[in-house]
Amino acid sequence: MVTRNKRGQAAGAAALIAVIAGMIVLYIIFLQPEDRAELLGEDTFTSSGRSSSSSTRNLTLLNESPGRIDFLSQKKIEHSIPTAHVFTQTQGSILEQKDSLTVERSLFSSKDAVFTFGLEDQENTENVLLSFNIQTQSGRLTITLNDEIIIDREITTANIEPIVLPSRLLKETNTLIFQVNSPGAAFWRTNQYTLSDVKVTADVTEISADESTSSFLISSVEFSNIDRALLKFLPNCNINTAGPLQVYINEFNIYSGVPDCGSQRIQLEIPVSHLNEGENNVQFKIERGDYILSLISVESNLKQIDFPVYYFDLNEDQFRAVQNHTKDVKVQLDFVDTVDRKQGQFIVNGQVTGFDTKELSVEKDISDDIERGSNSIKIRPEKSLDIRRISVTLTSRR
Repeated sequence: MVTRNKRGQAAGAAALIAVIAGMIVLYIIFLQPEDRAELLGEDTFTSSGRSSSSSTRNLTLLNESPGRIDFLSQKKIEHSIPTAHVFTQTQGSILEQKDSLTVERSLFSSKDAVFTFGLEDQENTENVLLSFNIQTQSGRLTITLNDEIIIDREITTANIEPIVLPSRLLKETNTLIFQVNSPGAAFWRTNQYTLSDVKVTADVTEISADESTSSFLISSVEFSNIDRALLKFLPNCNINTAGPLQVYINEFNIYSGVPDCGSQRIQLEIPVSHLNEGENNVQFKIERGDYILSLISVESNLKQIDFPVYYFDLNEDQFRAVQNHTKDVKVQLDFVDTVDRKQGQFIVNGQVTGFDTKELSVEKDISDDIERGSNSIKIRPEKSLDIRRISVTLTSRR
């Protein structure tokens, strides 16, 4: 009787074990594939076909290297430039003078006079004149400039109008020769001219202040995003005496003419190809006149910066696991240093999550923002960032 009871108990225990084993098998069958593989110690495969061992609890959904992401807080950048004053000054100058000189000629003797003068800046020297007073005169006076006769006549008055020296004959060094003709048959006579206050004068234009150059800097971020550039300035001048104004950007001429002075601020288009990353120069130059150029600025109109957008997918099982709080979706940014402060935002399917760190990386849980199927994530920095890597990971909760 006792033996029969023991056999019944053993059979009941075996049946219970069979039931428990069956339930375990059913539990394993209905587990998600990655959880079943983890429980059984098997290998499984990601949606892209790459194997993931049971020792890894994370599934990488996105892995990219963004590099540098630029940031500009404004659509326009204005570079202010100091007021420029460019002018030329013309004044009468004595190039050379002598108190007196005498020329004479008789039948048996002659005496000529040589007068030299220089032109240091021939291009900016005008109205070169020879003037003198006559103390005594007899005969015909001949004056040559650089071997070409400019006067050959008898002068009967004590005062003579200044003689224009032709610009075509002028050189850096010039020679005037004064001569008088022979008395001829009247051998007993001597023809003679005595001249006083002999001088050569000219209008000389001082050009040491005829140009002005200023510089401004364009950053690499600005340079990469310039859509249009403008030079603005307000010219003030005397329109009656002003010569053409030349405007250069980095030695490229962008304007030449006489502006409408004092009425309105001039706006000139600068071809983007004329600009440099780093230092740039603005030059104003004139031939004559007096210009005050104020309210000078270079304005950069910037393109709209498109921040990078990345995409990743979650299949039905992965999305359900996140909804059931057995899995989390996390985004991580890896930076290049721990020196600068890194600030910005993740925008996941339109939902914004901020970050602010000085660490080498930052991680955020975006499980609440993900959707079934395709998902997008945009990085919008608050200043330019160098990002070594962005990754999105599906992580199992422990």
